[in-house]
Amino acid sequence: LCREGARPLAGQRDKLAAAGAVLVGVGHERVGVDEFVKGKYWGDLPLLIDDNKQLYKALGAPETRAPLFKLSSWRAMTRAKAPGNFEGNGWQLGGTCVIDLEARRVVYRHVQTFFGDHVNPDTLLTAIGDCCGGGVGGTGGA
Repeated sequence: LCREGARPLAGQRDKLAAAGAVLVGVGHERVGVDEFVKGKYWGDLPLLIDDNKQLYKALGAPETRAPLFKLSSWRAMTRAKAPGNFEGNGWQLGGTCVIDLEARRVVYRHVQTFFGDHVNPDTLLTAIGDCCGGGVGGTGGA
């Protein structure tokens, strides 16, 4: 389901760049990365691997099977349009954060509570606009 959430964010690169923001993807393992890159789910944006899951821990994104029992996770899996696989660690939830590098602080954080709980691009753009002094418009819905 990470592929399903990556493509809409990557599609906002021009608006983000106009606000002075840089979009960087962080994966928790190398399994499936080649397929992810080949499928252009993240475009040509930077993609890093956090083998020790330090960012995931700092974000508070749990590694758990509990969301599997949530109806919202099953709905997300059935509506997903991007192909997926069952390789690697599929139990790691993720999230999205906006970091103000000058102030050295997190100004926005979205931690997944179920599989497929992706950040709304409009919300992310608003957070970046607030952080960077405005100038970023919404996407018109996601």
